[in-house]
Amino acid sequence: MTNLAGEGFLKERLFEFVEVGQFLGVDGFKSLGFATKSSLAQLDQSILSKAFRGELVPQDSGDEPASELLKRIRTTGEKLEAEKKAAKKKTKKKTAKRKATSDG
Repeated sequence: MTNLAGEGFLKERLFEFVEVGQFLGVDGFKSLGFATKSSLAQLDQSILSKAFRGELVPQDSGDEPASELLKRIRTTGEKLEAEKKAAKKKTKKKTAKRKATSDG
C-alpha cells in the first residue's frame, strides 16, 4: 500500500535539499555534508517515531487493538510451551518404561 502522506513529506524534504544546494552552489553544498548526515539521522528518528505512533499509513479501524494481539501471542506462546513440556514428559515416561521392560 502506498503512503501518499509519507511520500509527500519525503518529496518536500528532497525539494528543500535541492533548493539549498542551488542557493549555496557546489562548494557550499559540499560543506553541508556533515550537517546532511545528522539531518538524515534525525529524519530516520522522525520516521521511526511516526511509525510507532501509527502515523505512516492510514489506520484500519477494523484491526484488532495491539493489546489484544499481544495477549493472543502470549497465550499461543504459553500453549506451545505447555505442549512442548508435555511431549518431553511423555518421551521420558516411554524411555523409562522401555528401560524397565528391557532390564526385567
